[in-house]
Amino acid sequence: MKFGRSQFKVKQMSLEGEGVALDDGSAICKVDPTEFDAMGDKNCRICLHEGSTLEDPLLAPCKCRGSIQHVHMECVKHWIKDRLALSNGGASFVVGDASSPLSCELCKSSYQTTVQMGQNKCNTRQLVEIDSPFIVLESSSDHRLHVLPVVGAKPLKIGRGHECSLKIHDTSISRVQASIELIDGCFVLKDQGSRFGTYVKITKPLPLENGKRLSVQVGRSILQLTAKLVSSAPEQEPLERLATCSSSSQGEDAPDTDMTESPKVSGRSVSNLEHANSSPSRSEEFLSCDGA
Repeated sequence: MKFGRSQFKVKQMSLEGEGVALDDGSAICKVDPTEFDAMGDKNCRICLHEGSTLEDPLLAPCKCRGSIQHVHMECVKHWIKDRLALSNGGASFVVGDASSPLSCELCKSSYQTTVQMGQNKCNTRQLVEIDSPFIVLESSSDHRLHVLPVVGAKPLKIGRGHECSLKIHDTSISRVQASIELIDGCFVLKDQGSRFGTYVKITKPLPLENGKRLSVQVGRSILQLTAKLVSSAPEQEPLERLATCSSSSQGEDAPDTDMTESPKVSGRSVSNLEHANSSPSRSEEFLSCDGA
């Protein structure tokens, strides 16, 4: 998704409460059940109890060492849940910066939020669990993760304003740029009349419906497209002449354009033709997301 000049990637969406995957699999806290007997005299630094079990193993999720190295998984999960206020539905939070709430209060390092039990890579658990529906967005610029819980029917606001769940400090972002709502079991993205628009990247062929107008951004050029089906022969003649003129204007080696069986598409570019031709050849294409 693209808000103004800022791009975000959807990492996870959940309609029900579940664990949140907050790492890429490179930093996993591994637990070996065969070492439980040897850890019988190790204490949890939160509850001070000894022992490690399959249901509640002792972890070393941060860089602390010595007597404060280990902590029970249920203890640290409860501590994280209280720190993120997830017991009350939860507020949005950011993972990946120095002020992240998922950092150890002692050594200041980030917690390894994925716990792997044994050698089976599929047997994993997450330290962060959210009971309500949520969506996780990753910033394309700094790769920080924005976890946005959806509490009740209240929409998630995105923009520069202090009331927004996802705050983006950029001059191309409006105070309330867009919103994400949960409607009939689906996450719905809406633009809120922003100045530079809200767009979704096109990842597969997009059909043009008859009479429907679309706004597509290619590079820095914005095109408004409207498709109209050709229904009669007299209307095809000016289209064929237009195709012939268009092909000849592109050079003698340009391929002919057959318009007899294709929808007629009228386009209007916000920027001029010279500006559009200056865009990179591998431009990303985004489809606008209009408000309701």
